[in-house]
Amino acid sequence: LTHEDRFGQTPNWLGEGLRRSMLNFLEGRGLTLDVRQWFDCPAPKPQVASNWLKRLLKNRHQKDDPQIERRFVWLGNAPAYTGSGKRRRFMLPGKTSAPSFTLKETEAQWLADLIEQSSPRLNRSAPYPLIRQAAATFPGSQKEFATFMASPAWSRIRSAGLLLV
Repeated sequence: LTHEDRFGQTPNWLGEGLRRSMLNFLEGRGLTLDVRQWFDCPAPKPQVASNWLKRLLKNRHQKDDPQIERRFVWLGNAPAYTGSGKRRRFMLPGKTSAPSFTLKETEAQWLADLIEQSSPRLNRSAPYPLIRQAAATFPGSQKEFATFMASPAWSRIRSAGLLLV
């Protein structure tokens, strides 16, 4: 790579290979191929072991700790909730499934607001919400918030696209 390639703009051959690989990844194709095959010219060998990500995911914490300060980012589709009275059916439509669960009316509204605030926008004036900010607005105590974060509904929400970064 030249100095301009390393410190200036992304070289065209690299950008095109990244574009192709990302499109195929999003469509679930070519996931087992050597990543170098996506580029039109020789690319360096990956610097991480082929099982690095699998090991990393295996060792991650299964439960979210409300004491560890991170920000929420929502990568899923827009949620919907239906029902009347004290309970709402909350749905998170995705490409392959639409997880749903029942929440108290106040929790459903809180979750919809959290997802809205956590969604990427072009003209973002406020930072993504922190866990402590979400806990402060949760319709219940800190203990109830921690319990909610350990619930099956929370697991579905996380799987549908709510990241903690």
